Amino acid sequence: MTTMLQTSTERADENRMPPATASLRVVTVGMLTLVTLVAFEAMAVATAMPAAARALSAVGSYGLAISAFLAMSLFGTVVSGYWGDRSGPRAPLLTGLAGFTGGLVVSGLAPSFVPFVVGRAIGGFGAGLVAVSIYVLIGKAYPADRRPKIFAWFSAAWVLPAVLGPALAGWLTEAVSWRVIFLGVPPIAIPAALALLPALNSVSGGTGQTWMSMRPWRRIGAGAGVAVAVTVMLWGAENLGTPTGIAATVAGGLALIGTLAILLPSGTVALRRGLPSLVASRGMLTMSFFGADTFIPLMLVTHRGLSPVYAGVALTSGALGWSAGAWLQARVRTDAAHARLLGAGAGVVGLGSVLLAVIVLGLPTWAVAVAWVLAGLGMGAAMSSGSVLLLNLSNPSEQGKNSSYLQLADSFGGVLGVGLAGAIFAAAHAQGPVGSGVYAVIWLALAVAGIGAGLAGRRTARRG
Repeated sequence: MTTMLQTSTERADENRMPPATASLRVVTVGMLTLVTLVAFEAMAVATAMPAAARALSAVGSYGLAISAFLAMSLFGTVVSGYWGDRSGPRAPLLTGLAGFTGGLVVSGLAPSFVPFVVGRAIGGFGAGLVAVSIYVLIGKAYPADRRPKIFAWFSAAWVLPAVLGPALAGWLTEAVSWRVIFLGVPPIAIPAALALLPALNSVSGGTGQTWMSMRPWRRIGAGAGVAVAVTVMLWGAENLGTPTGIAATVAGGLALIGTLAILLPSGTVALRRGLPSLVASRGMLTMSFFGADTFIPLMLVTHRGLSPVYAGVALTSGALGWSAGAWLQARVRTDAAHARLLGAGAGVVGLGSVLLAVIVLGLPTWAVAVAWVLAGLGMGAAMSSGSVLLLNLSNPSEQGKNSSYLQLADSFGGVLGVGLAGAIFAAAHAQGPVGSGVYAVIWLALAVAGIGAGLAGRRTARRG
């Protein structure tokens, strides 16, 4: 059912969409503003978090604030999938924006670490609601031939925050306060939300089913289980030097795999053609890219002697490549071509990790930026192609649920990639100083995931 492209139901739904080009421009500006704010929040908050932890006397609990946001965003993703299909994108998107901005305010005003973490949890839940709702809004508000360009613009919206976000956040944290980073986003989010209201009020609603008839409770319960499992696993990963930490990491990881088996579509592991292969491909893709990306600055600072500022340039090069790859994807018109581009882009991400493994063993430092531009190019093409395919493979009544599948795969892949790389690094570090060979092993292991994503990606479009 989900593999039927442009069914009569889909076309009928598109006839009810707000067709005016001028209205869509306003909607596009509103969504791009929100994406830019989310991107800046992701980049800037990461920069300000150490200062916040020190100011609140909670450096030892630093990881808890990060895991609280991530875990609750996964739960919000599951809830938003059902909510969006039931009632349309309006209610979950506005609720998510309220949670996202409200969480920032709570954290920004927090007098101690406990309310700070509560704010991060609220913000994470809101971010999960928003991420899926935006996919549903795109599916209902834009014709299929405009979606590739919208996703290309979304990728471009990350470039400026990726380039300027960390530096600006660092300056504001030192010159003013870390609280400015948290309190500065909500006032800008309000006009962006107002720009989306016409589209949210005009697009068709959801199925209108009751919560009981949709029977979401098993999946929502599993979503709560994912939130708990991620928190336990990340806490354990920070304490791998102790038996308790090892046990928590293993238990959390096994629980995460078990709950995701409930949350992801049937056939994901078997790479069934269509949506299951798309979800599997995205999980392996984010595992490969974000796992490798996390250890680039550490290698450049500890092994090549670069300052954190110059080490960040390598990550910026990846963001620029990502944007270019997304614009390349926007020129593709058919699902079959998007599937080929997804497969090729994922393969290029894997190639980027292989190049990093070679570079760390003795090639010049500047080659890291070249390798990561290449990986970013593949990532932008693959991620945007996957997003387009997701909406084209989904009936309108399933866009929320299927979007939540993709968002869960993205998050799970990133967690698994960082966790795998961190486990290899921690095991090596426990034996003594970490040499360049350890980084090479990490990046080669993650390259395998990129290649796997490429193979799965070619199975995403329907036959014929």
